[in-house]
Amino acid sequence: MKKFLALLIVSLSLFLFGCGGEDAVKEESSVVDVKYKGEEFVSEDGNFKINFPKEPEVSTSTVPTEVGDIAMYTFMYEESVTKVYLVSYAEYPTELMKSADSKELLKGSKDGQVANLGEGAKVDEEKEITIGKYPGTYFKANGGGFYVAAKNYLVGNRLYQLVIMRDGSYPSDEDVKGFLDTFELLEVS
Repeated sequence: MKKFLALLIVSLSLFLFGCGGEDAVKEESSVVDVKYKGEEFVSEDGNFKINFPKEPEVSTSTVPTEVGDIAMYTFMYEESVTKVYLVSYAEYPTELMKSADSKELLKGSKDGQVANLGEGAKVDEEKEITIGKYPGTYFKANGGGFYVAAKNYLVGNRLYQLVIMRDGSYPSDEDVKGFLDTFELLEVS
């Protein structure tokens, strides 16, 4: 269930970003909640590296949009039934991005992620961030018993979404530093 919700949060935030679609996910369960032991994961195609606690599952889905199909690439590690680490990215048509406001696009992405936490979901913390010269947003939000710490970056026409989601409480500072804060672009143009 946690895995499905994590993917739903990301894919439905793409809808508010300018896309829409659904993704089916296999259920897995485990009851272990371990301390963070990050392992560097590199995606050459995705042009990034980040420390996941363990090797993530990699998937690709096609999201139908008004501007055509968009490929969404997802990297997810489900540490337990109560905690998920996720990175996703999607590339949008260059023409669409030329006329877009990056702050509005990042806001739409965040709003989609928060809305998908359920009725009454709210943002408890939010700030603008950057990676190199590229804009981003960091936020913490909760709803429906789920708590999210996330970073979204808009790098050219590519949107990166980094998420730690758990139930009951926010991810620890250790998890945020050990996962979200380790994200780096391989090549900066």
